[in-house]
Amino acid sequence: MKIVKLITFVADTTETVTGSDAFLKDLRIRRGGMKALRSVRLHMDSPFEALSGEKAAIRRAEQRALLGKIAELAREREVDLVLLAGDLLDSGSAYRETALMLRQTLAEMEAKVFIAPGNHDFYSPRSVWALLELPENVHVFRSNEIECVSLPELDTEV
Repeated sequence: MKIVKLITFVADTTETVTGSDAFLKDLRIRRGGMKALRSVRLHMDSPFEALSGEKAAIRRAEQRALLGKIAELAREREVDLVLLAGDLLDSGSAYRETALMLRQTLAEMEAKVFIAPGNHDFYSPRSVWALLELPENVHVFRSNEIECVSLPELDTEV
């Protein structure tokens, strides 16, 4: 079984999309042709304190739409793994609309999804990651300890 390190073992970047505090890369791992999509630091539900309430709400809606674009890209590129690493959310809580969109969008993905919470949206028993009922294709890393998840159908460990 091969081990694929999505953060450090990046063989070929084929596309970059930027938005807000985020970046999104479509990554092809050369060994075995497995495809992975990685997104980091979306900071969804940021308060946007410098904006008016109306403009902040518009900006948060744009952030939620970015999650849909990630799912769309995953479908188009037929990726096997999606890694949402570090600060998907701006804090340990989320607006109801964001939580619902997150659950629905993740459920629509055919790929296995791995969420590695960051310092803004860290895992705790009261965090979104503990309270939100996530689909079966989603794994949230819940510990500060290194964890290995085996995916025999992809001959991979994450």
